Amino acid sequence: MPASMPRAPQFRVHKPTNQAYVFVGGHRVYLGCPNKPETIQKYHQYVAELLASGGLPNDNPQSLTIKELVSRFWIWAENYYVNPDGKLSVEIEKIPAGIQAAVRAVRGHAGRCVRPPSAAGSATEDD
Repeated sequence: MPASMPRAPQFRVHKPTNQAYVFVGGHRVYLGCPNKPETIQKYHQYVAELLASGGLPNDNPQSLTIKELVSRFWIWAENYYVNPDGKLSVEIEKIPAGIQAAVRAVRGHAGRCVRPPSAAGSATEDD
């Protein structure tokens, strides 16, 4: 069964600082003063982006782990590969094998830096 649609986070106010925030992914995202129209606009913008991404916060892609990437992809796939009758498509059964192949391909490179291609045209790894 496809994953349910994510819910919008509640608009909250941090009373000691009088700052509006939402609580997403275990973190507070501060939006500004709660009574200002700009803050309400920020809230609606953040919620729209959050719902468009399947309920996952838009973090810095540079800090995304492979596990988080796979998790996000799986959530997307469960909503994308759905037949008109609401059941998951057979295409989704092929995904785990593809993910395993991708993980095997990058497993040996964890923690290594790859230099940009040199003038000779070949990339070299740092030792």
